[in-house]
Amino acid sequence: MTARSDLYSWGLIFLECLTGKRVVEGNRLQELIIKQLGPEPVLLPEWLAGHRLGRLLRRVLEKDPKTRDVTAQGLLLELESCSTAMVAAAMRWRRRHTESALERGLVATGMLL
Repeated sequence: MTARSDLYSWGLIFLECLTGKRVVEGNRLQELIIKQLGPEPVLLPEWLAGHRLGRLLRRVLEKDPKTRDVTAQGLLLELESCSTAMVAAAMRWRRRHTESALERGLVATGMLL
């Protein structure tokens, strides 16, 4: 385990928080391990893929640790530079394209942007 694997884990959790869905799914532990170790990249949702935050997540979620060109300090600086308005716009787009009753309820109560 290295700092790069910590950043990868952070990226998976952050993406799960943004989407409300598990990033890697499987019915058995073996399936999860195979998906994590396989060469296929972690898929980002369309609403996030072209966004600055999505590009940052793509770098953090590189499967090969040698190509993960992010440090914790660099990640923090890039996150701080992501405009709140840009993130809010991406979240609004996601909300318009999501059918989750739970999400609509959280939005209605003001608990989710």
